[in-house]
Amino acid sequence: MTDQVFLSGSGRAKVVVWLFIAGIVTALLSIGSDIAEIELLQRIGGGGNWTMAEAEANDLRTAVIATLDGLVIAAGMIAFLIWLHRVRANLPALGIEDARWTPGWAVGWWFVPVWWWFRPFQVVKEIWKASAPEARPNSWRDASTPALLGWWWALYILGMFASNIAFRKSMSGPETADEFIASSMAYIVSEGLWVIATIPAIMVVKGIDRRQTERHDALIQGAPTEVHATPD
Repeated sequence: MTDQVFLSGSGRAKVVVWLFIAGIVTALLSIGSDIAEIELLQRIGGGGNWTMAEAEANDLRTAVIATLDGLVIAAGMIAFLIWLHRVRANLPALGIEDARWTPGWAVGWWFVPVWWWFRPFQVVKEIWKASAPEARPNSWRDASTPALLGWWWALYILGMFASNIAFRKSMSGPETADEFIASSMAYIVSEGLWVIATIPAIMVVKGIDRRQTERHDALIQGAPTEVHATPD
């Protein structure tokens, strides 16, 4: 084992978790706003009572919530990638020096077309296995992959597809009330999937953080001169 410095990712993990929870809240607000918009559109399309002030208030509410939702999502993704870089960089200090992808590529793969559909999952799976308290330098790759990781990634991909469909519908220039309703429904499905996908995402972040902390504590107890901890 080389003399490496372990930098706890717990502080960053907490930021990620709170931003992900905030994302759930803004997504639910967005769903509620879309439902209210559909109700208004149904009244407009069906010849019911509505006012221009009501329509303008709807547009303002939708814009504000969409902006807030977008900012929270962006902040959450940035925080997640900063945390991911840290936990990958910790692996040598935890006794694992043969991980396939560097800390830089643990982040970089999320931005490479085509590869972004599967490589980030492989990176996170590798970090999960290497962070296990019982992981051994020569056999850590043989550990099984928990279903949690598969569910997280599957729901993430579904959310990406749903978001793309919703965005395309909104950009296609809906003109009738029915077309606007279809666009709002697409966003409801998209936001709903993101809410569901965020739950296992939080569990993955907390799981890796817990595993690294436990592994580090075990190494400190077993070899106090080989691993040094520095607070986050």
